[in-house]
Amino acid sequence: MKDALAYPVYIQECEGCYCVRIPDFDQYTEGHTIGEAMMMARDCISSLGIYYEDEGKEIPAPFSVDSSPEGNEKLYMIDVDFSTERMKP
Repeated sequence: MKDALAYPVYIQECEGCYCVRIPDFDQYTEGHTIGEAMMMARDCISSLGIYYEDEGKEIPAPFSVDSSPEGNEKLYMIDVDFSTERMKP
């Protein structure tokens, strides 16, 4: 299993919340604040990484998908340690 990696995510404010795009996993999430949006992104990435491993699929590497900001999105880097996340209850 891969250990700590940092994935690019794009966050923008939209209709009272912060929308998050996670290109490497082709996923979206959101949060009420920037901090919550980042926490949701980390949870999404770590859950998918663990799922991929359990299914025998390769976990995408950071920047495995060529993407650029869209609209008013800002780039953030989200660090995820898959081995630590797997140990959480």
